[in-house]
Amino acid sequence: MTRRAVAGVVPVVLAALVLSGGGPSYAGYTEPGPSVTQVVLRGGSNSILGSYYQAGLGFGLAGGTLLVGATQTTTLGLEPLVAYSRPWSLGGGWTLTFLGSYGDLGGDYRVDRHPEVTLSRSAALAGTPFAFSLAVGAGSYTVRPTGVSGGRATVAPSLSATFPLGPAATLRGSLGYQHYAYSNGGANGAWTGSVALAFPAAGALSVTFTYLFQDAWGSSPLLFDALSDDHTLAGAVSLRLSPALSVGHSQTYSFISQSISARVYSASLSTPEGVSVSLSYDDVPRTLSFSLSFRR
Repeated sequence: MTRRAVAGVVPVVLAALVLSGGGPSYAGYTEPGPSVTQVVLRGGSNSILGSYYQAGLGFGLAGGTLLVGATQTTTLGLEPLVAYSRPWSLGGGWTLTFLGSYGDLGGDYRVDRHPEVTLSRSAALAGTPFAFSLAVGAGSYTVRPTGVSGGRATVAPSLSATFPLGPAATLRGSLGYQHYAYSNGGANGAWTGSVALAFPAAGALSVTFTYLFQDAWGSSPLLFDALSDDHTLAGAVSLRLSPALSVGHSQTYSFISQSISARVYSASLSTPEGVSVSLSYDDVPRTLSFSLSFRR
């Protein structure tokens, strides 16, 4: 393992040990280690990393999950994967989440979080069809293969609403804002609005049309969280073949490029035993992604 890898792994492992409050005890007794609670396998391809694959085992640890494994990418080769995440319920609907990682992915890049902390809350507004959510966070990151490092503070409020249109359709809308401030003095933000008309399952079939508008400004030195203008209309159809298995297809038209920007074919399997499998292929950029997890 390289010196850089050690520098990324050590803070995550130390944080996990400190938060666990565990470890060997005296009088010759050793506490049993945490049991495996999750098996993760995922992969795909993009223009930055080339082909990428991840494999890991998740262990329950002190109310959180410690993920240990490896990440393989065309541009960076084989690297260790270590990540620890833990949520705390603070009452009043507030949740504090800690995430530290080395060898993980973010957007189209390899992103190390050392660490990232997020405070969030979602709540329905009583007596109305509206719900409000707010996320405030801060973290320090290293982005590869660019090698850029820096800090970021985030605030992201949003307002959403759901309107049933009888038994046959549901109208959903949302309006949100994201603001990123960086340690180098830069900033990046965007207003986002969407309207979705969903026709719930008629038997096993469901259809959704979504209009999305995003007005962005600024730029991101960290790249993986860059926001850009977006103006699209998407249609999606999903067919449930069994209680556990679904297949779907969606197409997205971009009003900016005046072309189909995504054409995705997907399949997903989720069982009561905790097995989750998903596979998707977008034949516009010709990218394939898959994930497999088992949780108990």
